[in-house]
Amino acid sequence: MEWLKMRVRPQIRRSQWFAILTISIFVGFFSGILINSTSVYAAEAQWKSDSLVVDGKTLKPVNDTARKKLLGRDSKDWVYEATEGNQSTVVFFAGNSNPRTATTAKYARYTINGSTPTQSGEPENIEVKQDSNPSESECDVRGGTGWFICPISNGIASGIDEVYTWISDLMTTPAIDSSNNSSGVKVAWDIMRNIANAAFIVAFLIVIYSQLTSVGISNYGIKKLVPRVVIAAILVNLSFIICAAMIDLSNIFGVALQDMFNEIRSQVSANGAFNGAPLPTWSDLVAMVLSGGAATAGVYGALAATGGSLASAAYWLLPIIASILLTLTVVFIILAARQALLIILTVISPLAFVCYLLPGTEKFFEKWRNLMFTLVIFFPAFSVVFGGAQLAGLIILQNANSWIMVILGLAVQVSALAIAPLVFKLSGGVLGRVAGIVNNKNRGVIDRTKNWSRDRSQLAAHKNSLGRADDELSKFSGIRKMGRWANYRSRKFKTRSEAYQKRADAAYKLSRANQIADIESRAAADQLSLADVTTANAYEEMKVEGTPTPANLKKRAARRYETLQEETQREARSIAIQGLRKNSIQRVNDYILANDLANQEELRAQAGSVENMYFGNDRGSQRVWSTARSTITKANKESIENAMTILNAMNVSNDDMVELANGVSRRGLTVTDDIRYAAIHHVLGGKDAVAIQSLLQKTDFGALNDDFAQEYGDALLSNSAKPAWLGGAAAAAIKANNVNMNGPDYMRKLMLDNLNIGGLSTEAIVGSDLAYLKPLKEALSDQSFVSQINEAGLDTLRKNLVLAQTDPRFSSRIGKTGNTIREISLSLGIKPEDLTS
Repeated sequence: MEWLKMRVRPQIRRSQWFAILTISIFVGFFSGILINSTSVYAAEAQWKSDSLVVDGKTLKPVNDTARKKLLGRDSKDWVYEATEGNQSTVVFFAGNSNPRTATTAKYARYTINGSTPTQSGEPENIEVKQDSNPSESECDVRGGTGWFICPISNGIASGIDEVYTWISDLMTTPAIDSSNNSSGVKVAWDIMRNIANAAFIVAFLIVIYSQLTSVGISNYGIKKLVPRVVIAAILVNLSFIICAAMIDLSNIFGVALQDMFNEIRSQVSANGAFNGAPLPTWSDLVAMVLSGGAATAGVYGALAATGGSLASAAYWLLPIIASILLTLTVVFIILAARQALLIILTVISPLAFVCYLLPGTEKFFEKWRNLMFTLVIFFPAFSVVFGGAQLAGLIILQNANSWIMVILGLAVQVSALAIAPLVFKLSGGVLGRVAGIVNNKNRGVIDRTKNWSRDRSQLAAHKNSLGRADDELSKFSGIRKMGRWANYRSRKFKTRSEAYQKRADAAYKLSRANQIADIESRAAADQLSLADVTTANAYEEMKVEGTPTPANLKKRAARRYETLQEETQREARSIAIQGLRKNSIQRVNDYILANDLANQEELRAQAGSVENMYFGNDRGSQRVWSTARSTITKANKESIENAMTILNAMNVSNDDMVELANGVSRRGLTVTDDIRYAAIHHVLGGKDAVAIQSLLQKTDFGALNDDFAQEYGDALLSNSAKPAWLGGAAAAAIKANNVNMNGPDYMRKLMLDNLNIGGLSTEAIVGSDLAYLKPLKEALSDQSFVSQINEAGLDTLRKNLVLAQTDPRFSSRIGKTGNTIREISLSLGIKPEDLTS
């Protein structure tokens, strides 16, 4: 008002203010006289939504039976009352009349003494007029959402009533006239029957060919197939009549059950009366709720759920009505699709019976049969559910004395329709997929709508009240504070309930009553684990070839066991092979990647870019390089070990190993690089001096590639049983592939170099194998070789030879090599008497 004064004062003069004030006084005076004036008689009652207006008083319906009795009225009468102070105004209609269509009613006044009303005079007749503008009160939704919720909800409710009437017409499937050869169904069936008969001709030709040539189907198979062919041929040509008869029987039983329930309903409903009024519809119910006439039951629960936010509560009305309409619509679509499927199944019935012939196609016949029976039986079964729900809902409506019972009655009538999608879904047929739209908890349209409304309601509740602190709510937000209090109280109760439940569980677990039960439960769990392990071991045992069939099995079961055993062993072998194949693929991929990383600097920089950037100095690239080389080395080592396993399994001799190391095939083996590597490691890394000497003599070191030279060098470097003159430097030279000589020449060179430096010590002479001393003897018998040894080297060699044969510390260790050592000594000019101790 202050705002209005500030805005208007500069524009209106005092004289104008005086005129406005005077007019207002007169209007208020005469309005008061008009409002407070008392009629001499009850002129009329005006309907306004679900209330009556009499003499300016709004009379509300009285549903309390006890109150009706206090007013002297029957419990079935329609009573409307308005109370002011100790005066009560009452309008009532007879129980067998319809208040909304009645033109007259009874009007009475009461004086209330304490809680007892006393009637003043006799009831008078009063004229009743219908609401002249009912649309004004049809929507009483607050929160800014009524402008779209009201019209949409009313439209959906009308749609529910309309679809509800359509469904009854779709229950009956039109009968198929088998005598009308020009109908579309019969023409299509004739085409399918001709195709099926052609299939029979092919089947008979196959049977005749197999019988004459003994190729194809066995005699046992022919004996089994011929009866099927005969039966299927008969059924194919009678399939139209069979399907028509099934549909007719379905219609007969379904209609009979419908008529039975309709007759019962007609008797119960007393010509469609609802206590003398027409039965309410969903349109009536929605109009009542939107107009603000909804019952107040459940207000506390609504406050707790929405936090007192009216905006969040408004979101629930539209999804509920939409869900009912969508349910009815889906049922309508399902019933329409059922009729179409029955026609389609009838048309393709000849092909279905043809599929009955072979075991491989019999499953298609089974699917056709199951779906056909499901669709045919559905009508009688659903007639019982549908008729029973209609009857139950009618009985509830007939005895309803509040809108809550009206809602319950209408819901019972709709509940039968919600069962239809469930029936088809359980049948597993094509219509089950359509029914999933309603019943699928995750993807169904109805459930998505419910989830949407729930989420929006929770969002509004959290935004408006639940998500705010106490000081964030204004002092006028009483409803929101009450809603949040209810929500918190509900949460507190739930939390405390869970806490006490946990305490109860703990107390029970520690009680004597639980001790034996717990022991029995754990013992049963152990028995189940034992059974699982036993059955698992039995299954694994089946995979072992040669496992005998259990003796306690009967003949048929034993044959089945043997068949399963063969399949299991075959599958286990295939799984193992595929596992090895997978590992092989992985090894190849790892080797290729490691080889690329080892040889391509750009790839190394790419893989180690983060470490290069953080640490600098190509640290990441070097780490990648090292990892790649380690992978390659590991792969090569594993390959050599695998090849060595093969050689050991074949008991390959050392002589053959020498040949394999040089690339010569032995024992039928394909000589691969891995086989050669394994043979080289076995010979040059072993203790067989004969094999070592043989391989060194036969190898052309100048023809080795880097990989083989490395294998030679690695094996020699780690072997202490190699020739004394082949030291670490010589092995390293071989590994580096720096030797360009054949085996004999290189061995003579190593002997010569070793003798010139006096490298053949007394210990080496005594410890050398005969296989090494023989080539040394041959070389020293050659004067051209001896001439290349310097005098110091010869003197050292002679001295060590004498010491080896005269010093007990060495001479006692000489065995088979004694004669060879003595012959070497004599060839170098040592006197025999100098060789005796």
